[in-house]
Amino acid sequence: MSAESRTGQPAEGTSSGGPSRRTFLKGVGLAGAAGLAAPLLATTTARAATEGIVLGANAGCWSPPTGTESWPQAVKNALGCRSYRDKPFKQASDFAGAIFPGEPGSKPVASIRPDPANLLNGDFDSVIKDFIATGMALAIDPSNPNNFAGTPQLTVWHEAGNLYTDKTAPIPKTNWTWGDFDLSPQTVRSMHVYMQDLCNQVATANPTLPRVEYGSIIYGEISKMASDTDSTHNWVPDPGYPLDWYGIDVYYEGDPPDTGSTSPHPDLATYDLVSQYMDGFLSMARNRSGLTWPKINVCECNANVTNDGSRPLFFENLALWLNNNGGRRMLTFFPDPAGPHSVTWEHVVAASPQQTIEALNYIQRTYG
Repeated sequence: MSAESRTGQPAEGTSSGGPSRRTFLKGVGLAGAAGLAAPLLATTTARAATEGIVLGANAGCWSPPTGTESWPQAVKNALGCRSYRDKPFKQASDFAGAIFPGEPGSKPVASIRPDPANLLNGDFDSVIKDFIATGMALAIDPSNPNNFAGTPQLTVWHEAGNLYTDKTAPIPKTNWTWGDFDLSPQTVRSMHVYMQDLCNQVATANPTLPRVEYGSIIYGEISKMASDTDSTHNWVPDPGYPLDWYGIDVYYEGDPPDTGSTSPHPDLATYDLVSQYMDGFLSMARNRSGLTWPKINVCECNANVTNDGSRPLFFENLALWLNNNGGRRMLTFFPDPAGPHSVTWEHVVAASPQQTIEALNYIQRTYG
């Protein structure tokens, strides 16, 4: 089972910085836009983060229903934003004019789903380069509240190898099933390498603008998602093809082993258990990047309602691990409706006392 069903993700253009928020870019080329209670600290043997951790949440928490305190109101100065353009596209015309998603004033990590074959054929080069360019343009003036507050990050087909495994399942708001797209390990690795190159090309053409950083996101056991010995269980580019960052979605509860899940870990109830799980991911990222301290992102994290009392310490232990190991972003995920390993944003805001919110503010004060 997936960590989340993704039914709680925002729809295309919803709560993710859609074109209505970015009208200043319409009709303007890139050049024109350019002119515009805590755990005890473990003994740290690894390098502590020197840049701080970008703490954040999915875009829906930034703009919740009226009457619910928003993420920026509840967790001050935590600017990370997980955004999605979930609808796959097979034609360049379906993506033309797309604006890089993310709430104004945030530091977004965004996902898109291009048709693999057409992407690798070069059919999307122009529209995706334009899309990347909007992300760069939106990051040029952090003092402007309509722009991003920092470097945007991008990936394609997040959690390939875990999501999309039911080939017959219909894709919402389309006439397609997941089986209409080739998401084999080799294809996904090739897409990541190709997208990294497109980001590099746009950055080279615009050296005065902040580049869009490219990475991958996996979920589950490293041996099943990024195997060094079995190419059929490897969705992360091999050594020699380093990415800008390496992401993983981490939930407090693991799925039962007898379900065939990709993530049957025990509840991550202590710092040692968090470390055991995350150390394997760090080792993989070191191997693939060739760096001792690659950029590590947690792109989703939460715990379900049964574990409300355990969530605050889980978040704090996860943040401590990231701090101790050069982690860069920690993005929480509160979908609506809740998933098997999550609760909604409204649930944590309405809690009394607000233990999860208190833990998040502690993390921001300590590591942000």
